Amino acid sequence: MSSAATLDPAARIAKVKAKVENSVRNRTHAHAPESTKYIPVIIKTQNPDALPDFVNQLQRRGNLVIATVDQSRLGDLGDIEISGRVEAGLQAVKVMDLARQTSNIPLVRKSESLPEGLSGNGVVVGLCDIGFDPNHINFFDHEGRLRVGKSVVYNLANPYPTISLTPDGILANGIDNTDESHATHVAGIMAGSDDASGFQGIASSSEIVSCCGDLYDALLLDGCERIIEYAREKGKPSVINMSIADYTGPHDGTTLFNQYMKMLCEDASICISAGNDAYRDGHILKTFSGSDTRLKSYVAKFGGNQSPDSPQGAVDIWSRSDKPLTAAVTISALTDGKISGADDKNETPGMRWDAPEGSSEWVITTSDLAPEFEGMNTQLLPEGYDGYIYVTAEVNPENHRRNITIQYDLLLTDNSKSGTQVFGFEIQGEDGETVEVYSTEGICLKDYADSSATQGDYINSVNDFCAAEGPICVGAWQSRDYGPNYQMPDWHNPLFKLNEPCYFSSFGTLESVGVLPHVTAPGACIVSSLSPAYHALHPEGKRGRWHDVRVVDGKEYVYWYCEGTSMSSPFVAGTIALWLEAVPSLTPAQIKEIVIASAQQPTLDTDNPRWGCGLLDAKAGLDMARRLAGVNNAEISKDHGEITLVKGPDGNWAVSFGGKEINQIQLYDVAGRCILSCEVNATICWLESALPSGLYILTATVSDGMQSSQKIRI
Repeated sequence: MSSAATLDPAARIAKVKAKVENSVRNRTHAHAPESTKYIPVIIKTQNPDALPDFVNQLQRRGNLVIATVDQSRLGDLGDIEISGRVEAGLQAVKVMDLARQTSNIPLVRKSESLPEGLSGNGVVVGLCDIGFDPNHINFFDHEGRLRVGKSVVYNLANPYPTISLTPDGILANGIDNTDESHATHVAGIMAGSDDASGFQGIASSSEIVSCCGDLYDALLLDGCERIIEYAREKGKPSVINMSIADYTGPHDGTTLFNQYMKMLCEDASICISAGNDAYRDGHILKTFSGSDTRLKSYVAKFGGNQSPDSPQGAVDIWSRSDKPLTAAVTISALTDGKISGADDKNETPGMRWDAPEGSSEWVITTSDLAPEFEGMNTQLLPEGYDGYIYVTAEVNPENHRRNITIQYDLLLTDNSKSGTQVFGFEIQGEDGETVEVYSTEGICLKDYADSSATQGDYINSVNDFCAAEGPICVGAWQSRDYGPNYQMPDWHNPLFKLNEPCYFSSFGTLESVGVLPHVTAPGACIVSSLSPAYHALHPEGKRGRWHDVRVVDGKEYVYWYCEGTSMSSPFVAGTIALWLEAVPSLTPAQIKEIVIASAQQPTLDTDNPRWGCGLLDAKAGLDMARRLAGVNNAEISKDHGEITLVKGPDGNWAVSFGGKEINQIQLYDVAGRCILSCEVNATICWLESALPSGLYILTATVSDGMQSSQKIRI
C-alpha cells in the first residue's frame, strides 16, 4: 500500500526559502515577475514510474531517481503517494612543481627525460564542480585542439542541463559561472596540458568531461552519470574528481546521496575531497549521563572575529537512536564576549523558544514574514533582526536515527545591538543517549565562557559525501610552505609546515568506513589555471596569488596558486588516470585498494590523524597495478579448471583446483609480496580465516606441473 513521501530537512528548508523569497520579492519589487527555480532532488521510491509530471527526471538507478522540481512545488512531493523519501541536500561548498616531485609523479609521467612515461592518453577524466572555463590554453593540445569532449552546464533556472559535444559548442557556452574559477584550477591540476608554462597537470593527454554549475547533491550525481556514460560510449576507462564537500549529514553512509554514490563507484573511480574543515569549531559529540542530559551551545559566524551577529547557516543534530529529543532556540546577552548573568543553575537570562509539542517543524521569524508561515507554529523574533530561524525534526527513515536541523537566516538591523546578543540552541535527551552535532561552513559553535555550554571541535570534520563505501577520500599535505608570487618575494605562510598535513585538512573515523581520508596528496600553494572569463570580469581578482601570466596570440592566460583538499583530490584523480592508461582493465575497487596499499607512511608528525592512511605514491601504485595486470593476463588451463574458493563452517577457506592434487599454493598481496607459501599434496587445502580482508593473488601448482593464478577476495 502506498504512503506519502517524506521530505528531508534540506527539502523543507528549500520550501521555506521559497516562501521568504516570494515575500521579499512582493515587498521590494511588487511588479517583478516570479522567477522559477528548479531544486535538484534525490527520490527513493518503489514506484519510479508513478512520479508526477512536475518531477523532471535526470537519472535513475534501481529505486533511486535524480530529478529537478520547481521550488514552488517541493511541498507537493510530500503529498504524493510514492512510498518514498525525498532528499534535496544542503547546497555543497567548494573545497606544481614541488607537488609532483614529492608524490613521485616524475617517475611515471611522460616527459623529455622519460619519453616512455604516461600522460593519461586513452582515459576520460571528469569533474563535477563550479567555474570551469574551457577557453584556457591549459585545455588545448599541442596542435591547438580542444581536449574537452563534453560540457554539461547546470543552472537552477532550467529543469535540465545544457549539454555540448562539439568544440565550437563547448567554447561558445564558455564558463558555467563567471564569478568562479574553482573548477578551472581543479581541472588544470588533474589534466592541464600547457607544458610550456611548466604548470601542466598530471594527466595531460586525457580527454576531459566537465559537469559544472550549481552545487547540489543530485546534480553532482547526475554529472557523474554523464561522465561515465561518455567514457562508456568512447570505450575508455574513466576517473572522476569532485572537489566538493558537505559537512552536515549523519556521517554513516545512509543518505540517498551515499547510496547512489556507492553504485556509481562500481563503474568509475571517484575521488572526493576530504574537506577543509579541520580547524573550525563546527562539531560536538556528547553522551548524556545521569542528570547531565542537556547539550547547549551558541552559534557565531565563522571567520574573522567570529561575530555573533547575523548567523547564516545550519546546525544538524543527530542522535544514535530514534529516542525522543527536544530542541529549543535561545538568545542570550553578551558582555565583553562572554555570556552575561548565568546563575548557579546554569540558566542564562534572555529569550527562549521551545519546540511546540508534537510539532515536526516550526519557525521563529519577524512579524512581516509571519504570514508566509501560516500553519507552521510561528513564533516572533525580537526587534532589531530580519529573517527567520527554521527548525525541523524527524526520525530519518534510512537509518532510524532522530535528526533535528536548525537553519539560521538572520540579519542584524539594529547596529546598537552588535556584539551584545548571541543565538544558541539546547537539546534535551535521555540518559545514555549520544548526540552528534555538525554545522555548515559559515557557522562555528561556541561556549562564550558559559560553563554550562559546550565548545565545538573539529573531530569527524570529514566530508559526509565520503561516508559510504565507494569513493576515494583525499586529504591534503604540504609540499610547499610558501605562495610562489610573481610580483613579490615568496611569502611563507606561518600556518604551513613543510611535509606535514595541512592544518585545514578534514579527517575522521566513521563507523561506516573507518579511517578517513584514504590518502593525502599535495594541497598547499598549488599553481594552476585561472578562468579567462573570470579574469576578464575581475581583472584584479586573486592578483595577490598570481604566479605567472602567459601571453599567447595577444591573450593573457593567468596561473595562480591556491590551497585546499580541492587541490589534492584532482592530484590523485590525475594519477589514477596514469595508472588506467597503463592498465585499462583496473576496476574501481582495485584502484582504491592500490591507492591505500601503496601509500607512503609519514615520517613527520606521524600521529596526526589528518594523514589518514598515508601519502600518495604514484610510482608504487603503478608498480602494483602492473603486477596485478600481469596476474590478470596469466593463462588458466581449461583442462585443470579454475581455482575455487569456498568458506568452510569453521571460517577457514577451502581451495581446490579441478579435483587435481595440489602440490603447492602461494598467496600474494596486491603489492606482489608473497605472504604465504606451502607444500600441500592434496586435492583440497585450507587458508586460515585470520588473513586480513582484501584482494589477493592465489597461485596453485598441481602434480603435473600445471599452474594457475587467480584474483581472490577475502
